[in-house]
Order: sequence, then C-alpha cells, then structure tokens
Amino acid sequence: LHIAKKLLPYIPNNAGILLVPCCRGGSAFTQGAEGTFSADTGASQDSARWGVGKPLYQDLIARTKAALQKNPKNVLLAVCWMQGEFDMSAATHAQQPALFTAMLTQFRADLSVFNAQCHG
Repeated sequence: LHIAKKLLPYIPNNAGILLVPCCRGGSAFTQGAEGTFSADTGASQDSARWGVGKPLYQDLIARTKAALQKNPKNVLLAVCWMQGEFDMSAATHAQQPALFTAMLTQFRADLSVFNAQCHG
C-alpha cells in the first residue's frame, strides 16, 4: 500500500505499520444507501453513507477497536481520510463538513477506552 511505503522511512526498524482499511468507493455523508451493519460481517455491500451511527461508521469503529484490542502495543497514530467528492455532486453538499466533524467527535468518544493507544 502506497501510504505504508511512504511512512516506512520515518519509523524505527523494529516497528511496523498496521493499516485498518475501511474505505468504500462512492460513499458520501449526504446521499447514498445506508445499508446495514452486522458485528459478524461488517457493513453490507450496499452501504454507501457515512455518519454517526451509520453502518460504514460502525464498521470503522469495529475494525479500529479490533486492531487496538489485538495487541496492546498497537497504536493509532493517524486516520487518512479521502472522501468528499461524491458529496460535492449533491444539493446538500454544504452539510458534509458538519457531518464529518460530528463523526470525528464521536470517533474519539467511541475510542476513549483506548486513549493510551491513541495519539494525535
């Protein structure tokens, strides 16, 4: 993965990079199918909507918690977020920044039990 290759020169030789992929092409905050979430299988294939409590968000939280629970030495250093172009095509595009900020606030709250493993 390109981002991991770019980060490798900046980490110690005895460290690694754990990526938690949660992307969904064509997803948006303001339009698209909500889909469903299952703790066993994650967000359904038709899930295309981000936001607090939405299936894609639940999947993001579940995957991140699983990565942090797997090893207490695992640390969340950053979230690389590339999304928004699909929202720009909707009449409701002005809502995207506030919806993203609300989701980020909830993300931090939902991971607060892992504060010792979360930096930044």
